Amino acid sequence: MKKALSIFLAIVILCSSFAGLQITAAAELPASGKCGENVTYTFDASTGELTISGTGRMNDYSYYSNPSPFSNQPSIKSIIIEDGVTNIGNDAFYKCENLIDLKIGNDIAFIGSDAFGSCISLEKVKIPDCVKIIYDYAFEDCQSIHEIIVGNGLKKLDSGVFENCKSLKDISLPVGLTIIGDYCFEGCNSLNSITIPSSVNKIGFLVFNKCSSLTGVSVSNNDYYYSIDGVLFRTNDHSLICYPCSKQEPNYIVPAGTTHIFKIENCPYLKSITLPISLESLYISKCVNLSDIYFVGSEKAYNGIDKNDDYYDISLLANIHYYCYCQTGHSYTTKTAIITKPTATTIGYTVYTCEYCGENIVGTYTSPTGKLTLKCKARTKQAQTVIWNNVGTASGYQVQISTKDGKKWSTYATLKAGVTSYTFKNLAAGNNYKFRVRFFIKTTEGNKFSPWSATLNSPTLPAGTSISKIAGAKKAFTAQWKKQANATGYQIEYSTKANFSGSKKVTLKSVKTLKTTVKKLSAKKVYYVRIRTYKTIGKTNYFSTWSSAVKVKTK
Repeated sequence: MKKALSIFLAIVILCSSFAGLQITAAAELPASGKCGENVTYTFDASTGELTISGTGRMNDYSYYSNPSPFSNQPSIKSIIIEDGVTNIGNDAFYKCENLIDLKIGNDIAFIGSDAFGSCISLEKVKIPDCVKIIYDYAFEDCQSIHEIIVGNGLKKLDSGVFENCKSLKDISLPVGLTIIGDYCFEGCNSLNSITIPSSVNKIGFLVFNKCSSLTGVSVSNNDYYYSIDGVLFRTNDHSLICYPCSKQEPNYIVPAGTTHIFKIENCPYLKSITLPISLESLYISKCVNLSDIYFVGSEKAYNGIDKNDDYYDISLLANIHYYCYCQTGHSYTTKTAIITKPTATTIGYTVYTCEYCGENIVGTYTSPTGKLTLKCKARTKQAQTVIWNNVGTASGYQVQISTKDGKKWSTYATLKAGVTSYTFKNLAAGNNYKFRVRFFIKTTEGNKFSPWSATLNSPTLPAGTSISKIAGAKKAFTAQWKKQANATGYQIEYSTKANFSGSKKVTLKSVKTLKTTVKKLSAKKVYYVRIRTYKTIGKTNYFSTWSSAVKVKTK
């Protein structure tokens, strides 16, 4: 179906540019040729047998832009793919309408998209153990296939692989299969039953849509899916993902706790359906004999369910009944409470269930458990900018500062979601400050806060000083400067170049030292000199900005 749609659109587009365009069968197939870098073919026109041989990959093709030499070839009746070939290319044998027999070699790992699409005469397919993945619509519209033997190595069935294989009655899926893609068996209206192995952890959308003969889907001890009387549910959200519409069951009660019904369509036997109050979305269509819909809950709750457009046509014809034993108030009980624990980025909550009608209410919320990581991005003598990691689920952040060794905190700002930095201003120079941050999530009970981050100890830069007096001496100079009380010491830098290239530094470790002589310099040479303060906190020195440079000439 999907291939047909794409073909139609392609024809419309091409016809708008080339009037009178017609699509005909491919040119007569030569007796031999290449179909891969190291892959060749031979064709016996008298028998219609095509043999693919060689080593490595076949080419990938596109039916319209880069067609395969084999596609749309009515002369091909059988195909043999020999050992050594490792894949079957996209669109390789598309629309080989007279193909009946297919033998796949023992080195094929992948079968490409639409590889055998619309091979309408193909009757039987044996997939060897070597095949790992069958890509999109590989056997779509193979309407004569009645038997498919799937090898034990298969891991993934992509979207629409067997769509519209109308003669397919039975298929055995191997243990080890993990993915069944969207529409995989859609339109297989002769398929009677199917067993899904426990290894499958993903089943796509409308996998069994329009499988009108399907009476049951069974799941083999699967943690992800379960079956109740042939109806398939997904465990994590209790979604109904496959209802076999061939079930001759006039009245169906959807199990309590079901949250979504993906599709119930074309079910002529269905006369009534009972829906639980847990339902959030519902897709029912073309069930022509459905006359009664029962909903375990109020009309308001029923109207809140997300429904498909076709459903409203049914609801106009069917009688809708609401029944709830809680008209005077629900009876919530802690015995049925469901507790969802918080995670690092989400709140936890407790859900209480009405013991009569099954309606749920969130009773309490608990705070997320995650902590942020706080760092200093930039600092000056009067400001500091701190940053932290973003939490996508956060409603906002709160930052605090302490000047009392963490014993007294001030809430400095509450910030919006997505803001991950803040600049604290009007701080004192050379002081050590403590910072912390946490995020919060809004609930109906108010904001729920995460734990505070680890405390960040981070000082502002000390105030600077300047050289008040400088004098040259014999191969030396003497400098004096102003005292800066809130500092640990001073550092003098000198150089013969104004940009201080190749400079040297002298560090003075006492804040009381206000004069020093720098010796062993070049005689009669001009030097540039500047000074800064530093504050030692822990094992780290934090420096002020440099003072303006002064010049001095040695003797």
